[in-house]
Amino acid sequence: MRTYGLFSLGILLALASTAACSDGGGGGGNGGNGGNGGDAEGVTGTAVDLYRPTTGDVSLPSKTWTKIEALVDQGGTLQSYPGTINDQGNISIPGVPTGPYLLALEGQPSAPFPNAPPVRTYVATDARTLDIGYLYSGRPDPAPMSQPTYVSIDATLGTPLQVATYDDMGNVQGFDDEIQIYSQNGTILAFAYPAGSPPEDNPPANGATQLSTWKINAQDAFVRFFDSTTLIDASQGDEVTVLHGVTKQVGTPTEDGNPWNGYIYTATAESMQAMPFTMTNGGTSVAKGTFSPAPQKSFDLDYKGSAWNALLPNIPLSLHAVSISVDHEPSVPEPAIGTFATLLGMSLLNGTAYSNPDPACHGNLCDPAACPSGCDVGTMVFAGDHAQTYSYGDPFTDGQTFGSVTITFSKSVRSLLPETTAESLRGNLTMSAPVEEITGKPLAPTLGLPQDIKVAGKDTPYDQVTTGVGTTPTITWTAPSLGTPTRYRVTVVDTTDLTDQDGSMSTRRSIAHMYVKSPNVTLPAGILQPGKFYFIQVMATIRDNDDFAAPFKNAQRSTSATMFTGLVTP
Repeated sequence: MRTYGLFSLGILLALASTAACSDGGGGGGNGGNGGNGGDAEGVTGTAVDLYRPTTGDVSLPSKTWTKIEALVDQGGTLQSYPGTINDQGNISIPGVPTGPYLLALEGQPSAPFPNAPPVRTYVATDARTLDIGYLYSGRPDPAPMSQPTYVSIDATLGTPLQVATYDDMGNVQGFDDEIQIYSQNGTILAFAYPAGSPPEDNPPANGATQLSTWKINAQDAFVRFFDSTTLIDASQGDEVTVLHGVTKQVGTPTEDGNPWNGYIYTATAESMQAMPFTMTNGGTSVAKGTFSPAPQKSFDLDYKGSAWNALLPNIPLSLHAVSISVDHEPSVPEPAIGTFATLLGMSLLNGTAYSNPDPACHGNLCDPAACPSGCDVGTMVFAGDHAQTYSYGDPFTDGQTFGSVTITFSKSVRSLLPETTAESLRGNLTMSAPVEEITGKPLAPTLGLPQDIKVAGKDTPYDQVTTGVGTTPTITWTAPSLGTPTRYRVTVVDTTDLTDQDGSMSTRRSIAHMYVKSPNVTLPAGILQPGKFYFIQVMATIRDNDDFAAPFKNAQRSTSATMFTGLVTP
C-alpha cells in the first residue's frame, strides 16, 4: 500500500517518515566550516500544521517538536546554536552562520514507552527560512480511546459475506472478506475480519447478508496513527464510510512455489454511508446504513517482478513480500498524513521450492534419520512478472486515487542478539503515483538500493556483530546504480527490547532520522550508546517538487529504496 498510507504507519506515529532532506553541502554535520561570523537574524521560519478535514481548513502551531537547534561544523567540532518555537509556531535560531548546518529537532516522548528517549530528526540544509509544519487530512482534536470500545454495523449486505472456517486440523477453509471503517475527519481506519473475531463478539457466519450483532473491538481494529486510537464524533463532522471488500483467489498453488499461483486479493464490492453516530470511550456504538454497490473501475497490473528482484541484495533473505494496492486519498493535490481507504489490495509472501520430492523431508522439522538423501530446507521463490486485470469499487467522489507497490525484504539476526527475541534487518522498495499513471503501464523500478554502506569505514557483515564503531561514526554509501535520488534518509534502529506499561513488547525502534543530499553523514553525539546493538537503514528517495526549506511536505509521486547494514555496536 502507498508509502504515506498503511506501509508508513509506524512513521506516521513518529511523525518523521515524510520528512525531506535538505540541500546542505556534505552530509550531516560535515557540510564545511559554516563560514566566518554569524548572521544577526539567524534562521527563522514557522512550525505550523495545516489540518484539512471536510469541515474546513485549520492551521495550528505544531506540537510535534519539543527542541530545536542548529549544529554547525566549525573546525571539525559541531557548534550548537539553540533555538525556540514560540506559542504561535514561529521559529528563531539566532546567530547561525550563513552556510550549511544541521537542523536538529527532538520529538515528543513516546506514549507507549515514556521512559525511552524521544526520536531525534536532523536535516542537513542551508535554508535561512524554514517551514517545518505538516499537512493532515483529519481534524486536529479527535478524542483518544483508552479501553475496549465497540462498533457494530446494522446493515444488509448486497453481497453475501465470506467467512473463513477451520477444520479439525486447524487448516483454513474458504476466505475471509474484509470490512473497512473509514473516517477522514476522525482519522479512523479499521480492518475487521469475521474469522478473526472471538465468539463472544458474535461474528457473522459464512454467507451472512445481515450485520447487526457483530461487535468490532475498535481498540484492536482501529489503526493507531498517533499516540492512541481515536473516537468518532458526529458533532465534529465525522462522516463514516463502511466498505465491504470481497476476497478472491487467482489460480491454484503449484509445487514450484511461485507466489503468483493461487494468490488472493481483496477488492471493494459495496459500501455504505453510515448514519451519524458518536462513540463513547468504553461503550458500544452502532453504524447504521444501507450497503450499495460501489461504482466499478479497472486496474490493469503489469508487474515487472524480474526487474524489481534484480535490485535485491545478494544475501540470504529471511522474507520477501510484495504488496500492491489502489487507495483513496482524501487530500488534493498533496497527499496528507492521516487516514485513507484501500479499494484494491494484495500481499504475496515469497514461496518455497523443494528439490526433494518427499514432503516429509521438507523444512526445518525434517527428521534426518527418515531422509537418507538429506533434509531439504527449500529455495526461496520471489514473485516475478505478472499481468492481471482487476475490478474494484470506488464509492468516493472527492480526493484522488493512488496506485502503489511495496517490496519488503528482511534478514533475521535473532541469534546474534543477547535477548534472542525475533529481530530482522529490514529493507524495501516502494513506488506510489496517481493510479492513472500506473494502470496499464509496466510497473518497473526507477530507483535502486544504496550500495556499499559502511559504518566508521567498516563493512558490516550480516552474520556477525560489527564492534568498535564508536558513538559518533560516519556513515557512507554509494549512490544507487539506477535513478538519481533527490534525498537520502539515514535511520538508526535500536534493537533493545522495550516493554510498555501494558506488557506489550517492542523489539526495535527508530531513534534517529537524518536527511541529507550527499551520500555520507556523521551521527551526532548522544544517539549511539555503548553496550547496545543497532543497525542502520539508508533510504534513497526520488520525489517531485522536493523543497529542502520545507522538509516535511508530501509529494504526489514518490519512489524509494531502503537498504540496511548488519548489526553494529559502539
